[in-house]
Amino acid sequence: MEISRIAAALIPSIVAVVACTQTETGRIVLQGDINGYPGEIVVVSYLPGHEIEYHYPEVQDGTFEFTMENVAGFADLIVSVGGVEFGARVNALDTLKMEFTVNKAGEDVAVTYDGITEEESLIWKDFYEAYGRWSTYNIRMDSDPSISIEESIALLDKNDSTFMADHRDDPDTYYTHRASLAYGLLKAILLEFKSDRDGTDPYELPEYLELLDRVDPNDPEEVTFPLVYRWAIFHRMEFGDDPINASLGFIRQYGPTITNSKIRAMLAENMASSCMRDINIDSLEIYEPLLSELDRFVPDNPEITGKCRRQIESVIQSQPGKPVPEAVMETPDGQKVLLSSLFGKVLYVDVWATWCGPCVKEGPFFRALAEKYRNDDRICFISMSVDSDKGKWAGFVKEENPFWPQFILTAASNGEFCGKVGISTIPRFLLIDAQGRFIDADCERPSDDGIEAILKKALTQK
Repeated sequence: MEISRIAAALIPSIVAVVACTQTETGRIVLQGDINGYPGEIVVVSYLPGHEIEYHYPEVQDGTFEFTMENVAGFADLIVSVGGVEFGARVNALDTLKMEFTVNKAGEDVAVTYDGITEEESLIWKDFYEAYGRWSTYNIRMDSDPSISIEESIALLDKNDSTFMADHRDDPDTYYTHRASLAYGLLKAILLEFKSDRDGTDPYELPEYLELLDRVDPNDPEEVTFPLVYRWAIFHRMEFGDDPINASLGFIRQYGPTITNSKIRAMLAENMASSCMRDINIDSLEIYEPLLSELDRFVPDNPEITGKCRRQIESVIQSQPGKPVPEAVMETPDGQKVLLSSLFGKVLYVDVWATWCGPCVKEGPFFRALAEKYRNDDRICFISMSVDSDKGKWAGFVKEENPFWPQFILTAASNGEFCGKVGISTIPRFLLIDAQGRFIDADCERPSDDGIEAILKKALTQK
């Protein structure tokens, strides 16, 4: 079900990107006095248009100072002292001072503010506690499995009611508006989890449809809390199950009513991703009408259809019998190796990364398969990492100590090789013949039941 796939992609924090209602741009300064606390201070920044970032300002003589340059409007910060979190909203070109009091046990932390954004800082903290901690609702990977989905929904409803009751009369509706959208997105995801568990369709739930009815596809805050994705999928379903026809119908019917350019681009990328998931090599002509329509839908974002066309070309160039493009790799000790230097045997290549959970889960299966063919000179198993952090990859490899060859694509080769082979998601497994030609550029995983039969067939082919 398509809705479940995009739910996983939207797990990162709902407050990672916020729209800015102020126009000033400049430096922010957060100053803190720590009374009685010798530990580490963590400042988490939520800036408009940026990913969440963690900062660790140095504490000297009981004080610290945190600054950021070129902040547009303001920054919402979360300051963690002794594991207790406090909100801090700092306007561009302004300074906010916080004075923390900590008892000797490092608990019962209290704070006072000195600055014009004290009230907003307190509201932001309430917002963060109600909607920003996804693990509270058992959505994060490190959540408490003992909390049921029903309990999570009830807790979300309670926290939402409390926040709205406390801030309904706030003169500035910045956070209350976002609270409404954040609640909708969190509730939708929890209802999707419930439907997945029960084997039902979320679109059959009246609560879910009520959330979609509230979506305004031109609200700029939908960029932050993208329930609009679900809204678009719901309306694409009106035009059938085929993703291309559904996307064409949606753009033609609803496209003229969507005027926000950022939301148009978001939806265009989502539709393009859906339609390019399983490219039909035998009917490539079906894609051009969609790409032409997308170009008209988002004329300022030609990169969206450009990426689609490159994906189609990569599928064409990765068909069985096509030569495998060259890749420059490095070993854990820094030696450069060309992928072509390994040709001469059948290659079963694991394209992965340390940060990819499904990739790591395939590791034991890959190890077992490689062990089974360990003494077969006709085949070689290799792991090809697409990590950007070579140090993290090398540490992971050292700890796991695999016996088969380990490589990481160089920075220069990474994007080029993945682009030519059409690798947009991982894990991905490549099966290459002894002459360096593709047998399958999207081969079955080691955990799949049929993989051994596929490998045996590859070893008998000329």
